[in-house]
Amino acid sequence: MKIVVIFRQIGSAIFAIMFLTILLSCNLPTTETSKVTNQNRSTPANSVNSKTASSPALMSTPVSSSPAADGKLTVKGAAVIFLAGRDDIKLITPDQDVPENYPLGRCSGGENAMAAPHLIKIDDKKNFTFKVTGEVDYYGGDDRKTGADGYADQASKIESLGGISGYTGPGGALVGVFLNDLNPQDAKPTATLDFSDEGQKTSFKKLTPELGQIFFIGDGSIGAKSSEQQVFVAPAGATRLFLGTADASGFGGAPGCYEDNKGAFQVEVTAN
Repeated sequence: MKIVVIFRQIGSAIFAIMFLTILLSCNLPTTETSKVTNQNRSTPANSVNSKTASSPALMSTPVSSSPAADGKLTVKGAAVIFLAGRDDIKLITPDQDVPENYPLGRCSGGENAMAAPHLIKIDDKKNFTFKVTGEVDYYGGDDRKTGADGYADQASKIESLGGISGYTGPGGALVGVFLNDLNPQDAKPTATLDFSDEGQKTSFKKLTPELGQIFFIGDGSIGAKSSEQQVFVAPAGATRLFLGTADASGFGGAPGCYEDNKGAFQVEVTAN
């Protein structure tokens, strides 16, 4: 009789342990890897070569990008400098219709997706130098490539967009713009710097652009035959530096025509 009671007690204990185990397993939280996405509001203005689309699937404009392991950044030729800080505008792919009132024009024949400009958070850094290599073809092929200094025989004169200035200088060059933490959508654009032969050219030693003012970077040196690096000074209030390219139809007028840009620049940034 005692043996039977003991077995019953053991059986009850085992059942209780199993019940508690099942109960606990049902309440344990599951592990999930999440990705942070940038929620954007698509309310662009200043329509350029736009067509009405019903409800196109849009790509969010990324807000940051990380350098490669060797310390170099890759900046695509399709990186739209005019979208610096514009988290209210979304990128569209070449197979999508241009939404009504979209601020960037499109050239026919392009098959490459527009890219966001490369973001560098500058913290308390003030002086920047660049070493740039790589090539980009802005005509959709492989026979009209240019280095980061841009085309020697093709000048640009591109209009501003929102609070981002226009760009005047060699077509297809690597450019940059400093911003604070605010979206420049409603800001008044600063004056356009002139890097053409009729302006200050591209052989300057030091440059201090204003917030929202696009500036020429090129390969980062003061000249093709010089190893001396140019120094770019961040303006007061700057917290972000964006790198990209300035493009338009025929390198003039309203910004756009990034879909036919093939290639990229490799950029090594030094800051202090």
